[in-house]
Amino acid sequence: NKPIKKIREGIEEVGNGNLDYKIEIDSKNELGQVARRFNEMSSKLDDAYKEIKNWSETLNDKVSEKTDELKNIYEQVNQIEKLASLGKLSATVAHELNNPLAGILTYSKLITKKLQALQKDSEYKKIIEFLELISHESARCGQIVKDLLIFSRSERDVFAKENLLNIIDNSVTVLKHHLDIHGITLVKEYDALPIELYCNAHKIQQALMSLLMNSIEAMPNGGKIIISLTLEKNNIVLRIIDEGTGISDKDLPHIFDPFFSTKEASNGTGLGLAVSYGIIANHKGKIEVEKTSNQGTTFRVVLPQNEQLA
Repeated sequence: NKPIKKIREGIEEVGNGNLDYKIEIDSKNELGQVARRFNEMSSKLDDAYKEIKNWSETLNDKVSEKTDELKNIYEQVNQIEKLASLGKLSATVAHELNNPLAGILTYSKLITKKLQALQKDSEYKKIIEFLELISHESARCGQIVKDLLIFSRSERDVFAKENLLNIIDNSVTVLKHHLDIHGITLVKEYDALPIELYCNAHKIQQALMSLLMNSIEAMPNGGKIIISLTLEKNNIVLRIIDEGTGISDKDLPHIFDPFFSTKEASNGTGLGLAVSYGIIANHKGKIEVEKTSNQGTTFRVVLPQNEQLA
């Protein structure tokens, strides 16, 4: 009766969820064979349960991961649609403003020159100051219009095989004066070997210059900007690392929004990073703030090395 009792106890243990329970019967008779078969069955049940449990936990992780991916894709699509809608509006506004602004700027400068030639003992000094203010503000509005036109351009990009290092060098050369007057040292952390990228070189340079200018303007006391390049699978990963004031938590979700700016109203249109975002998106890439603090900010740009973009 003891072997039968042990088998019954084993059945109850398995029924209660102890799937790894083993019956200890060493006999070679029929009850011993039943016990061994029972033990084999309980081991298989335990293995199957563990596999199902592990699969269930993995499934939850995968569902969570895919949900995050879909959320990111939705945010990118939403941002691109926002850029496209605002681009059409910007083009209309820019074209309507361009001609009258050009007239205001031209005639204010002309009147200033006339008054400077006619005045004696600075009799028109105050008027000339007002006219120069008008000229300055008209020129600033003209720059805003120019930015709007750049932002609104939706022509199809022409891609070609380019050396990304040359594009970076050109960007740095154009901004060298800004780096010098702000007391900023630029460090290139990558090899001198060419890195080929299928892209629109002009647009990529425009995006890089906007990112670099953003870093420069965040460093009023000077410092160091690092440009690093790495290759990850079929992607080029570019990082711009500055020692600026960082981006606040409340501003971070909006930095790629058109017309959003943390600068004073007279110092920016809020289109630089939005334009960069659109350019990188058109190259099937990704741009993000990898980290930021009051010690500086790191922008991460991922660009695919993919000939089919051409």
